[in-house]
Amino acid sequence: MEGPINLPNHFEQLYFSGNNWNCSRSLRWLLNLEKESNLIDRNNMICSDPKYQGRNLAIVAYYKRVSKKECQSHLELRNCSCSVHYIMKSEDGKSLTPIYAINCSSLNFYNLPSYLPKNTTILYATNNKISDIRPLLDNACYRDVVDVYLDNNNIRSIDVLEAGYWLRHFRVLSLKKNLLHKLPVHAIDNALENNLNAVKLQLSLNPWACDCKFVMRFREILMKYNTIIRDSWNVTCNLTNEENQSVETTILSLQHIDVCKLPTNNSIFALDILNCVLTSLILFVLFKLGYDYYYYKNYGRLPWIITKMP
Repeated sequence: MEGPINLPNHFEQLYFSGNNWNCSRSLRWLLNLEKESNLIDRNNMICSDPKYQGRNLAIVAYYKRVSKKECQSHLELRNCSCSVHYIMKSEDGKSLTPIYAINCSSLNFYNLPSYLPKNTTILYATNNKISDIRPLLDNACYRDVVDVYLDNNNIRSIDVLEAGYWLRHFRVLSLKKNLLHKLPVHAIDNALENNLNAVKLQLSLNPWACDCKFVMRFREILMKYNTIIRDSWNVTCNLTNEENQSVETTILSLQHIDVCKLPTNNSIFALDILNCVLTSLILFVLFKLGYDYYYYKNYGRLPWIITKMP
């Protein structure tokens, strides 16, 4: 049932329990039901779908209505979709807490929303023009948001999250198809090492740098946390080959020699020449000193240059 139920005015009692209620679908009919008090067994109407299984139908309907009102009451979220992702039961089983998911994808957003309803844990903001992720660091509304999807945006750096709470407690962070060139490898290593909640980090389809210092350390992170970085084998960078052509290469397939090569031309730097000359002179002086000492010790003959000195 999707819309309101039209019943005769003279009905007195209505029983609906015992049915397999799919609470993932719209429950407006229940909220719009006239003579709601005549629905005798409303407390026994239980959801049977996997998402809300075991939860009371009326409670799910109520929280769904609240989530929509939350979105409508804030200008930034007015075009977003707010839904009840899950209804969590307390340890003692006496109270329920709705967990909200907010979807603000494909809305031409330039910034993350400055407000999110309480108990929001999931945010979808893909296919926008977002470049600043600072709210994850300093906006209290994001403290409990553990799943953030930011694919296909204009994010160039996540360095701002380096010393923050969020990076050490997130569960899902998807940054595919952004403008990421480098990231704080040491900070990511520490965060993933100590974050027991992290289950998915996605980094593919970004223009990653292929320089020796960064990419080798980045490769270590991709290997170490390949169960968390689910798309690690799709993380690539553009490597310049011997023909001076740019070739897209999977970072995990790179070896040290591929990106940390010595110059391939025949020119030798002046400093290298100077080092060779100085090394040769030092060896010559040591050899001459040993030679003169040998002849003086065995034949008592002084070096030629000593006999010519005044």
